[in-house]
Amino acid sequence: MRLNKLFLIFSFLVLIILTSNLCTSLLQSKINISPIFYNGDKIQFSYSFLSDQDEDITCYVNVLCENNPLPLSVINQLALKKDDTIFENYSGWTINNNSISGNCLASISVLEPFNLNIEEPFVINTLKLFSLNLILNKKIFAQNENITIDYSSSVENPLIYTILIYPNKDINQINLPYLFNPDQIGTYTLNITSSKEGYKTITETEQFGVIESDVQINYNAPKTESKDILQQNNKKIWFYVLIGSVIFIIIILIFIAYNLLKKN
Repeated sequence: MRLNKLFLIFSFLVLIILTSNLCTSLLQSKINISPIFYNGDKIQFSYSFLSDQDEDITCYVNVLCENNPLPLSVINQLALKKDDTIFENYSGWTINNNSISGNCLASISVLEPFNLNIEEPFVINTLKLFSLNLILNKKIFAQNENITIDYSSSVENPLIYTILIYPNKDINQINLPYLFNPDQIGTYTLNITSSKEGYKTITETEQFGVIESDVQINYNAPKTESKDILQQNNKKIWFYVLIGSVIFIIIILIFIAYNLLKKN
């Protein structure tokens, strides 16, 4: 009799464990996060749940980073619908000069109605930022006009990798500063990647145009035309004022003469 009771208790415990595992397997969860964050980036990610039945869950969302203070933790209560994926977002802190490089974990723990833990690793890399400015004296050039492409940077001797894409989609790797004489008409694209040890890599894209050499672009023409029109309008206004004044004086004189004749 005693053995039967023990067997029943053991069977009941096994049934509970199997049921718990089955419930867990019915819920799918995924974390989508960038593998690396740099200085100036904000720690944020999206996560999703998919269930094969309607159920309400409570989950604990958190980020754990070595050598960094604990960020904001979030507890969400979500109502899941059968076979309907629900998406949520987590937004943490912005990495700054006080942040320390290290390994991190984005973590989601389902607290109710059962326990489920999902983790996704990422890295904080507190590389410094530097500026890179492309130097072009204008955006529109004439065909066969000399074009000089250069750059300025807040750090010395960065590694620059530059690709020049022509209007016909030909690609040419160039070294800055670069001087060339364009023979193709259309839009040129510059793709620039700049890097330096200890700094975050910068990627920039710039475009400029080349038109036929006999096309004249006079940016001052509209201003001159507007000035001429304004002067003409002013002359017309003064002419109308003068005519009106003369008519007014003639009316006054006629009125005075009429009064004098009436008295006589």
